Amino acid sequence: MEAADMDDDDDLELASILAVSSSLALARVYNLRVGMRRLLADRRRHRRCGSLPGRMANLERDFDMGVQRIMMDYFGWERRPPLYGEDVFARRFRVGRDVFLEMYDQLCGRPFWRQDVNATGRPQSHPLQKLVGAFRVLAYGEGYDRADEYVRLSKATISMAVRKLINFLVEEYGGAYLRAPTETELREIMRRNEARGMPGCIGSIDCSHWRWRSCPTALHGQYQNRKGYRSIVMETVCDEDTYVWHMNVGAAGSNNDVNVLKLSPLYHAIVAGLWPPRTLNFTVNNRTRTMAYYLADGIYPRYAFFATPYPDADTHKKRVFNRLQEALRKDVERLYAVLTGRFHVLMHPARFTTIDKLRDAAHAVTILHNIMVKRNRHGYTGLRRMAALAAVGLEADAAAADGGPEGAAAGGAGGAAAGDVSDADQDAVGDHVVAGPVHNPVNAEGTLLYSLQARQQALDRDEHEMLRDDLAEHIFPNRHQFLLPYIEG
Repeated sequence: MEAADMDDDDDLELASILAVSSSLALARVYNLRVGMRRLLADRRRHRRCGSLPGRMANLERDFDMGVQRIMMDYFGWERRPPLYGEDVFARRFRVGRDVFLEMYDQLCGRPFWRQDVNATGRPQSHPLQKLVGAFRVLAYGEGYDRADEYVRLSKATISMAVRKLINFLVEEYGGAYLRAPTETELREIMRRNEARGMPGCIGSIDCSHWRWRSCPTALHGQYQNRKGYRSIVMETVCDEDTYVWHMNVGAAGSNNDVNVLKLSPLYHAIVAGLWPPRTLNFTVNNRTRTMAYYLADGIYPRYAFFATPYPDADTHKKRVFNRLQEALRKDVERLYAVLTGRFHVLMHPARFTTIDKLRDAAHAVTILHNIMVKRNRHGYTGLRRMAALAAVGLEADAAAADGGPEGAAAGGAGGAAAGDVSDADQDAVGDHVVAGPVHNPVNAEGTLLYSLQARQQALDRDEHEMLRDDLAEHIFPNRHQFLLPYIEG
C-alpha cells in the first residue's frame, strides 16, 4: 500500500514539472512572437521606399515639364519665339546660343546624355536638361542641387553631367582652344605688341590662386597659402585680348610665383630650346634678337625671356618704361577678373576632391572663355586701335611715296618708330645682333650641346638687363603715343 502511494506522488510531481515547463515554453514562444511583430512594425515604419534598401524614394520630377520650360525660355516652343533673346542667353550661359547648340548636337547621342527609357517604359530625362544644369553650375558656381527646381534633375545627375561636360570640353576642344600659338599666330601677337611699344613681346604671364574647399586633411599644410586657406595655383599666359595660350594648374598654394615657374612645363620648354621658335627675329634699339619674351611683374627672375620693371626707377626714362610695362602687363591681371566674373565656379571655393578634377575644370572654363574671345574679338578695342594705326601707316607710306619733303620726313619718322635702319647703319647694326644657338650638325636641335646653349641663352641675366634698357630707349621718344591709351581723361 505504501509503495503504491509513493508511485502516485512521483507521477503527480512529474506531471507538475512538465506542466510548468510547457507553460514556460509557451510564454517564451509568445514573447518571441511579440518581439518579432514589434521589430517588423518598426522596420515598416522606418523603411525607405527606394529602388535599393536604404535609398530615398524617387521623386516625380516631371521631366517633360522641365524640357518644356527650357524650350519656352531659350529656344522657342510651338512656333513661338523664345522668351529671352541672344544677349540674355549669352549672359546666363556665358556662351552664345550657337556654341551651346553645337555642343548639344555632339553630346545628345552619347550614352549618358541621350534620353533613355526605364524598366517601366517611361522616358527619362532629356539631354537638354542635363546640359543646361551643367552649364548653370559652371556659370554661377552653384551647388549641384540648386538647379533641380528648374531643370528637374537630381543632385547626382547634375553632378555627373558636370563631370561629363568638363571631360568633353577638354578632350574635344582642348587641342584647338588651349594650345601653344603657331608661328603665324606668334608673328601676329608680336606685330600687335610692337604697335603698343613692346617689340618681341608674345604675351603676359602671372599666377593666381583658386581656393580648394575639399582639400584632404592630410594635404592641408602643403596647400595652405600665405593667407591661411588651402588653394592651388594657376599659371597663365595671355595676349591683349585675354586669349589664353598657356595654363598650368595644380601647384600647391604654398608656392610663390617663382616656385610655380620652376614646376611649369613652359619654363622647361624654354630652357631646353623648344620654345619659343628661334626664327622670330625682332629689332629693338638697333639690336636684333631671336629670343621672344613675356611681360612679368617684379617677383619673376631676371631671365632673358622676361621683361620685368625696374626695381628702382631713378630716371624719367625708366619710369616711363615701368608705366608702359605695367599697363601692358595688366592684360593677364584683367584675364583673372574676366574668368572669375564669367565663370563663378572659379570664384567660389572648389568642391572637387582631386587635383586632376580641379585641373580639368579650370581648363574647361578656359576653353569656353577662349571660344567666346575668338568669336567676339573683332569688336575689341585693341583691334580697332590696330586698324587705326594701320590706316595712319598707309597714309604715311603714301605721302612718302609722293616724294615730297613732308612725306619723306613722315616716312623717316615712321621707319624709325618701327625700328628700321638705313643702309649706312647696317654694319653698325650687324655688330649688335643677339642671336640664338648656331645650328649645325654638332649642335642640332635635340642634341645635348643645343640644349646647353639654349639654357645659357634663356637664363642670361645680362641679356635681361640689356633688353630692358633697349626697350626703355625704344619707348621714350614715342612715349606720348604709347601711353595715350592708358592715360585717364
